[in-house]
Amino acid sequence: MAKNAETMSLNELYDGDLPDRDEMIWSFISHDEADKQLTIITIDPVVAYETWVVDDGSTTVKEAFRDHAQPWQKKLVASYRKDMHLADTIIVVAGELVVDGYHRIAALAKNKVRAVRALDLEEPA
Repeated sequence: MAKNAETMSLNELYDGDLPDRDEMIWSFISHDEADKQLTIITIDPVVAYETWVVDDGSTTVKEAFRDHAQPWQKKLVASYRKDMHLADTIIVVAGELVVDGYHRIAALAKNKVRAVRALDLEEPA
């Protein structure tokens, strides 16, 4: 890891309002580690959308959205696509698995944004 790499904890990212305990994020990090500093990396949302798989291990994010998105999820992605600050968002990943931010990844990819910051749960600071 490069010296002076940008880091952040989950508490910082979520401003103390952590995800529910049944969310996928807690499969990678314990609730007690919410203050642990993790590395922020840069990912390509287009690549993540088209090639990364969802938690079932066989379906890409794009396929999951295309085949299973509910009308409210499609509306959410459409509204995200209009958000001029969406590229400033931070997605939560674990390696090449989107943990929190599927809808934002879809919106960013559809807008052809090629770089976004991601907090990697597999990259401790």
